[in-house]
Amino acid sequence: MADVTISQLTPGTPSTGALLPYSQSGTTNSSTVANIGLALGVGGGTGAITIPAGTTAQRPSSPVVGMLRFNTTLNTFEGWNGIQWAPFAGTFNATGGDETYNYSSGGVTFRVHKFTSIGSSSLLVSGADKAVDILIVGDGGGGGSGASSSYGAAGGGAGSLLYGANYNLTAGLYTVVVGTGGSGGTGSSTIGAGNNGGNSSFGPFIANGGGGGGSGTAAGGQAGKNGGSGGGSANGTLFGAATQTAYTEFLSYVNNGGRGASTLTGTGARTGGGGGGAGGSGTTTESGAAATGNGGPGRTYDITGTSICYAGGGGGGSYGANIGTNPGTATCGGGAGGNKEGGAGVSATVNTGGGGGGGSATGSSTTGVGGNGGSGIVVVRYTI
Repeated sequence: MADVTISQLTPGTPSTGALLPYSQSGTTNSSTVANIGLALGVGGGTGAITIPAGTTAQRPSSPVVGMLRFNTTLNTFEGWNGIQWAPFAGTFNATGGDETYNYSSGGVTFRVHKFTSIGSSSLLVSGADKAVDILIVGDGGGGGSGASSSYGAAGGGAGSLLYGANYNLTAGLYTVVVGTGGSGGTGSSTIGAGNNGGNSSFGPFIANGGGGGGSGTAAGGQAGKNGGSGGGSANGTLFGAATQTAYTEFLSYVNNGGRGASTLTGTGARTGGGGGGAGGSGTTTESGAAATGNGGPGRTYDITGTSICYAGGGGGGSYGANIGTNPGTATCGGGAGGNKEGGAGVSATVNTGGGGGGGSATGSSTTGVGGNGGSGIVVVRYTI
């Protein structure tokens, strides 16, 4: 591009917003520019000025107050105010998350803030309001442990799944929490229920942790614990119920756990019930209703740019001695039940909110411990 040369600058009365003194003449590529103010588009003309543009990583290393640029990573204009690079007033901007990235789908570009680390962090929002999508998944409950000469333990329930589409996000500092999945039950020739998962949250919106799975004993079994989605039960006891506060801004997905079998022979004998999931209840094996206590299904979202299934319930454990029943299966991050003689329940996948699998019961002194529930996740997405 040829250099621009100015032959004469004379004082004048520029229009509102003009960046340069009024000019009477100038040349660019031998063409006369009658009015620099108008050519730049700051004095009422139809032109435009181009300011530096680059990624966040390409910001000047030693900025000075008043620097202006266009941030191609954040897709926004920004300026250095002496303390930080700040977006222009009226421009939406958000910072925070363990991972922040852009992706394109169907000709639309999205920006994602993904929170996966256990503990508390924040999302800082400034500028104008913005319609965003938010996914909050609570932490899965742990599976129960199987005891000797008893019944297969139940799977843990998945954490609550909350999804808000086109939520109006305003300027402010939002606290984000990702909790810890519930630990699986343990015991040596005794019973041990799984522990409930922790809660995940975005600002005031809380997704409850899943309920722990019950553990079986010939003396009466152990009920599943209430939670986001409820934990399954063992030996015909009461399943865990789904519990979640309803928010008008979000759709909530939670379900009950399944009831484990108390029957000694036949279909599903002595197997633990499945934990509830976001897409359905855990499978009940009581009275031969099913052969295996499968975990409830989860739900699939592509909010991160990849389709991922979240919040599946944990599978119930089997009973191995003499009967040889099979463990419950699990999907969408949940852990499968322990298999036959003393098999441990499988731990759920991290950042899915899945429930842990129940441990298997045995005819010996071996104990099948429960699998741990999976930690949750919080995701914020919007168009840029």
